[in-house]
Amino acid sequence: MESLGQKLKDARENHHYSLEQVSRDTHISKQYLRALEEEDFTVIPGETYVIGFLRNYAEFLALNPEEMVTLYKNMKIQEQPLPMAELLDKHPRRPPSLPLLLLLAGIIVFGGGGFLVYRLVASRGSASPEQAEAAAAAGLGVVEVKHSEPVEPDDAIELGERGVDAAQGVSVFSV
Repeated sequence: MESLGQKLKDARENHHYSLEQVSRDTHISKQYLRALEEEDFTVIPGETYVIGFLRNYAEFLALNPEEMVTLYKNMKIQEQPLPMAELLDKHPRRPPSLPLLLLLAGIIVFGGGGFLVYRLVASRGSASPEQAEAAAAAGLGVVEVKHSEPVEPDDAIELGERGVDAAQGVSVFSV
């Protein structure tokens, strides 16, 4: 496969252009054109200039500028050294320390305990009116039932040993 510099030089010679003529027409220094053909990119001040000069030179020679830039970038990737220092970790990974593990275990225990207490309290919800009547009939004592709708104080009625505490929205059944 032909190298980038060789393609540029062959195209220039096929068009019978001299470096001086190309330099005059493209306004690129002869020194930089020679560096592109010799693939000595250290002479050119920066990569942005290299890519710009390469595009202009390729367009002048009727070559595909994007193909030339791609060839240049592929060549630069191949020249870059492997990041061995990054691949070879000088500090091997240590397992987490004991205090960190104890903290994590404590968080899990307290979180789980809090969840269990919440579930226990939530499951002890108030009895429905049907459950309250069944408990009263069975002689289980006083049962409180929370009303789903607010109860007005005037709605408090006497039902024998049953009553409604309208202020708290709770029916009290006593046996």
